[in-house]
Amino acid sequence: MKAEVLSAIEDILSDLRDREKDVVIRRFGLGREKQTLQSVGDVYGLTRERIRQIQDKSLDDIVPKLSKHSFIGELYKKAKESLGKIKIKREKTLLNSLGNFYGLSGNDLNSLRFFLILQKKLEHHPEDDDVNGFWGDSGKRVEIAKHILKKILLMLSRKPDKLWSSNEIFKIESVPCIDIFVSSWTFVCFSSFCR
Repeated sequence: MKAEVLSAIEDILSDLRDREKDVVIRRFGLGREKQTLQSVGDVYGLTRERIRQIQDKSLDDIVPKLSKHSFIGELYKKAKESLGKIKIKREKTLLNSLGNFYGLSGNDLNSLRFFLILQKKLEHHPEDDDVNGFWGDSGKRVEIAKHILKKILLMLSRKPDKLWSSNEIFKIESVPCIDIFVSSWTFVCFSSFCR
């Protein structure tokens, strides 16, 4: 299966010009570490905005080729199954699970992330200063999860020395649809999402 994934990457990138291909490889960390817009811009002497434009145009050119690779549809189904009961999973955990299935590890996991991003069937919250990246089955669910995590982080930051019980943490006011999370989440689950 690993060969199929890596072959699909080669095929999908094959029609791009060298610079476009390199920008996509660097930005998504295909077979290497991911790089920021700034670091890729520094390589080419271009602004972050120009690199983003090159990346976006390249992705638009790539998307039509996705349907040619049957495993990409299977990847989506496997990813959706891996999201579990609450339909939200930390990116690292999801990619490791998928990587085990496809025989991928290390930087090759970025290939799976790349395909999931291109498909746009699952919602992605990228890593930020407070929260690890995570995936969900709907935009609404991801927005609710971000809202809950930010409220919990705010609550914890106000009393950093307090040892909080999970019951106290989940007494969050005015969060729509919180029941979809509270019944399944535990403090351990929360801590895996926060940095």
